[in-house]
Amino acid sequence: MLVRLGFTDVAAGKPYHAALVVMGGSRESRVDSHTHLDFYELMVVVAGSGTHRAGTDVYALEQGDVVVVRPHDVHTILAPPNGNLHFVNIAIPAATWSSVLAVGGLPASLWDRERSPVHVRLGAGDVATAVAAALEAVGQYHARPDPLDVLRLLGTVLPALVHRPDDRGPIAPDWLVRACAAMEQPDEMRVGVPRFVDLAGVSHAHLDRSMRTHFGTTPTDFVNELRLQRAARLLVTTAVPVGTIATECGFSTISYFCRRFRERFGRSARDFRNETRRAAAPGV
Repeated sequence: MLVRLGFTDVAAGKPYHAALVVMGGSRESRVDSHTHLDFYELMVVVAGSGTHRAGTDVYALEQGDVVVVRPHDVHTILAPPNGNLHFVNIAIPAATWSSVLAVGGLPASLWDRERSPVHVRLGAGDVATAVAAALEAVGQYHARPDPLDVLRLLGTVLPALVHRPDDRGPIAPDWLVRACAAMEQPDEMRVGVPRFVDLAGVSHAHLDRSMRTHFGTTPTDFVNELRLQRAARLLVTTAVPVGTIATECGFSTISYFCRRFRERFGRSARDFRNETRRAAAPGV
């Protein structure tokens, strides 16, 4: 059975979660296949080697590797028999992740449209710094966790992630990347798929084939994901009523919005708002 984790399951009432995961032994050891409902996972390999599986893709893990696992990536980590794999695992709420990217002038959906989690191997001169920052975040988490701990770590690894060499070529044609980026604007996502087709400048059928080929999704599901992510941010950062948020994000009825939101985040919009606020301000 696939395990579906929400942020409140791993770190309720805290700004992030951090752990040093130690794997190894005489037999192959693994982190069971799981997915995240509402948080990003940042992995920093501090020692040893292993394997990261996400969907049908398999990546080798070595010291100095940094991996960004996005919400709803289904993945597992394995350590080989008679080997070991030590990595720092940081869970960062989706709203926090988007805010950090925004401060850096980066789009909230950066990397979300790639087929697999982002995986970069740091240069030799950056490994020690990244490992030290990751371990510090773990130590602070068990002492007095502060959002600044995450900012320090991200400040260390984000440049390598953003400017990583990419020998796989473009993830999609330029026209499709531009159309997807434009759809992040509230006015565009509110109109929905018809606007997506206009921005792409191709037929609906061509857009559908291209989205399936390059991003493994449909135009409708892509637009709904953008709308749901925006709705989640508005629920966390404003007091706007749920019905108004549904309309503002482009959903035709509140019942459809509520059903899609529960499917996406594993809880109602109201519960999501209340739980996230408690996590951000314990005791409120």
